[in-house]
Amino acid sequence: RGHVYLWRYSPSTPAHIITPRRKNNHGIMNHWELSASFDLYTTIFWSVTYIECIRIGLQKKTYCVPFFAICMNMAWETLSLIDYLNHDGTDAALYFTYAVWMLLDIGIVCTYLLYGKKELKAFLSSWGIQDYTHVNKLFIARTLFGFAVVIGVILYLYFNVVSWKGYFSFIDNLIMSALFIGMFFLRRGGNSQSLSIAITKCIGTLCATITMILGGNTTLWIIGVFCFIIDIVYICIILHSKRM
Repeated sequence: RGHVYLWRYSPSTPAHIITPRRKNNHGIMNHWELSASFDLYTTIFWSVTYIECIRIGLQKKTYCVPFFAICMNMAWETLSLIDYLNHDGTDAALYFTYAVWMLLDIGIVCTYLLYGKKELKAFLSSWGIQDYTHVNKLFIARTLFGFAVVIGVILYLYFNVVSWKGYFSFIDNLIMSALFIGMFFLRRGGNSQSLSIAITKCIGTLCATITMILGGNTTLWIIGVFCFIIDIVYICIILHSKRM
């Protein structure tokens, strides 16, 4: 069980479900090797996306990932790492990936906690609400509610779906792609929108989708295609806004 199964399986997946293809003897990359390569590219590009979100968030004093996506990412990374450790994982690369992504997610959560109230006030102000008396309580309630809902969903998938990791991660990516566009319009462009974030996320989505195509997981690659299309739309929106 190699790094290629980062999205599809958890350490508790029954062994008979994991069936890597035989390697050929002609010096040509087969499905298994290609999947592993694109899985690595996904890891690299999405890691860059996370780093850019933290960098730009701290630089411009905002958070760059939509709140609900922050909840989903943090829940997926945390449960994936715990699941891996609980099942005696020995793949150092996989452990390192989960650990790094979890640390990056903590960084993104920190930008949300630092600047989330400011963005919430700006959102309320856009709707003509100038009374911020209860903004602290509203911020805490929204935060707790969002994490509670996501944790409930991911735990349900964990205990009831064999390949929970793949389904949750791709659904997460699809929702996040749509939320980035929604955040753009809610903030009226705003200072958190960046081509570097949009492009690296899009390339990561493409690589993850190709991994699913090579692995023959029809449901996940179809979701991946929709993610990729939405990511392209997001890039076009940002490009258009910069030309205005």
